Amino acid sequence: MRPNGIKLSRLHQAALYGAFAVLFASGLAWSILHDGVPVLGGGDGGESAIEPLLLSIHGAAAMAALLVLGSLLPQHIKWAWKGRMNRSTGGLMLTTQALLVVTGYALYYAGDDGMRALASRLHLVLGLGFPALLVWHIREGRRRAALQKAASRAGRDSPFPPPPLRVDLPQRLTTSAAPLRDRCSR
Repeated sequence: MRPNGIKLSRLHQAALYGAFAVLFASGLAWSILHDGVPVLGGGDGGESAIEPLLLSIHGAAAMAALLVLGSLLPQHIKWAWKGRMNRSTGGLMLTTQALLVVTGYALYYAGDDGMRALASRLHLVLGLGFPALLVWHIREGRRRAALQKAASRAGRDSPFPPPPLRVDLPQRLTTSAAPLRDRCSR
């Protein structure tokens, strides 16, 4: 993370985009082989030899994506949310990710075939639309950052609230409130 807490470092971006790219490619390839292109050995009810490998890759990438998403919570998401920055696309991103996790879980653990079929369709639609949502979120964030920067250069108030400041309190203020309570009650 960079000092402002909102902008991701290049390594963080690479991990995030890499995990999402592998998720998208493996999910799309599996879907095409399994449901869509009989010429390639899929879609005819039989399973091609590469489908289990694609699902394994997809599962591993999903675990990596969950780790990277979790790493966004303490700074990127928290600071942006408190600073009221990019909440609409950020909230949509979080909701989409949550639905992808829930439908992925249902695909793996649902015992009912009807539930699994519904989860499969929803997971596929959300997964196919996620790259567009990610690009929208990034562009919106960059647009808002540019507006803030332009406003500060022009000496005007920003149209957006500033990100929250990070203040490290001295140890003596964070240890206990009991001595302060005792002094105030006298």
